[in-house]
Amino acid sequence: MTQSNDLFSHRPTFSQNFANKKSSGYLDPSIWSIIVGPAQNSNNEAQYYTDGISNLRIENGALRLIATHEAQAGGYQYSSARIETKDKKSFLYGRIDVTAKLPKGVGTWPAIWLLPANDKYADLSSPDDLMRYKNGGEIDIVEAVGFEPNVVYGVAHTLSDTTDHPDGTGSYNAVKVPGNDSEFKTYSLLWTPDNMTFLVDGQSFFTYSKKTGADYKTWPFDQPFYMIINLAIGGTWGGMDISHFPNGIDDQSLPASLDIQSIYYYPYIGSSTKK
Repeated sequence: MTQSNDLFSHRPTFSQNFANKKSSGYLDPSIWSIIVGPAQNSNNEAQYYTDGISNLRIENGALRLIATHEAQAGGYQYSSARIETKDKKSFLYGRIDVTAKLPKGVGTWPAIWLLPANDKYADLSSPDDLMRYKNGGEIDIVEAVGFEPNVVYGVAHTLSDTTDHPDGTGSYNAVKVPGNDSEFKTYSLLWTPDNMTFLVDGQSFFTYSKKTGADYKTWPFDQPFYMIINLAIGGTWGGMDISHFPNGIDDQSLPASLDIQSIYYYPYIGSSTKK
């Protein structure tokens, strides 16, 4: 059941509409940072992130994060893009709508996700994204892997709620979304002080709720989070299909892109009509 619209403002306080931007336009540097270098985690991803127009550009009414098969610094054979709002824009409760078209091809690993802005609970000493969310939490609004075509995941990563996630860090659900790599779909997070609901085109497919007496180990989601959008290649999950490709990556499917049409954030206001 989708949460009542009374819980969220009908007017966005943050928006990025790339459909209205001219091709060759630039990301707003007051909102977005473009990450350059290898992935800072233990996923063993194969890409090197760049800020070049071959990997990140606005065209045809979308922001495009493009993965390519080309030699990079440090011996990397793939390049791609990652952007984030860290230290610039954060979100605490509310509705986030991201309209996106996901990439096609074995080895692609796109994600639109959130990490703690101020690390209220997380391990400040760790540069590894995966270790930081062990305490501070992670919210995957949408995540997908190319070897599972037209399937998307919504995930609430936590330290102790390890009931059903394969890596033992939270809860998730997956849903079939036909055409998600050929058409734009809207992926939404409805986030309140008590639960998070994940949707595709307005249809709920996963809800994660705060348990009675919960602490940060199962509900670290009471603090601001910043947004990350990236397209990884290969790695521990994205590159799992080694039965068909030695490194889990179909080089013939590249270049492949994660296209973002728009992002809207509607603040949480509670319900003035709740009975």
